Amino acid sequence: MYNKVYGGKMRSLLILMAVLCVAITSMSCLPTKSTTPISQKDVDQDTAIAEVKRSVQSIDSAKASTNDFSTLKGRVDTMEVKVNAGGSSNSYDKTVLYTKSEVDTAITAAITKLKADTDQAWIKTGGGGTGGGGGTSPTGSVAFATTPVAIPQVYSASTGSGQSIFYTMKIVNSSPTWQYVKPIITMSVQSSYSARSVTGITITMSSGACSMTGSIATPAVATSSVGNFSVSPNAGAGATSTSSITIIPISGCNGTGEYQVGAGQSMDVLIQISGLTTSDVTLWNVTNSISTRGL
Repeated sequence: MYNKVYGGKMRSLLILMAVLCVAITSMSCLPTKSTTPISQKDVDQDTAIAEVKRSVQSIDSAKASTNDFSTLKGRVDTMEVKVNAGGSSNSYDKTVLYTKSEVDTAITAAITKLKADTDQAWIKTGGGGTGGGGGTSPTGSVAFATTPVAIPQVYSASTGSGQSIFYTMKIVNSSPTWQYVKPIITMSVQSSYSARSVTGITITMSSGACSMTGSIATPAVATSSVGNFSVSPNAGAGATSTSSITIIPISGCNGTGEYQVGAGQSMDVLIQISGLTTSDVTLWNVTNSISTRGL
């Protein structure tokens, strides 16, 4: 009885152990998940490899392109030829580019011509609206300045005497010789007005050495010789319509309308313009200059 029961339990146990072995064997054949974690270094390496692959692909594409540096090199070579002023392949026209020796030669020739100019017209200079200015004589410098520095504008009247202006011109002779100097006045119609005929004017220039004056008014017939002055184009009844007149001393003082200024000396000349009448009311700008010659 005992053996029969014991024998039955043993068979059941053996069967159970056999089932367990089969189950365990089957489970050992399944894939297992790696327990090793993926590091950041592995991720970075994968990213770097991908970037290298993309760069290689870009280089391959560039090699396959028909664009190269031949065009750029050609442009650089052309520029080098143009800036190579001393080279045999210089492409600049000779009227544009000159050597230093050619420039020096041209300047020397110009100076020689000016010194040989018999009428010395090149020494005459303009003062400008600010009153400053000067002239260079063959023997030194003669300059001038006005007080006030900015000469006031002056209105001319169609009837009556018109406005008057006064100012002083200081002439400075810094040359080593005496100089003959002529003050010159230029009057120009202000841009918003039309050209006018000057029917009347009075000019006075005076210093301690001598004075010069000239005056004309209608009905005197127009003339370019007004007292000690030349008025160009003219002034008086029937005068030429003009946008500018120039007043130059032609007589008086030394006989030819010049002030004599000693070497290293200066002279103050009082200038007055008055009695200015025109065909219609007009605003004039006044500027000054000088003409000089040595003794």
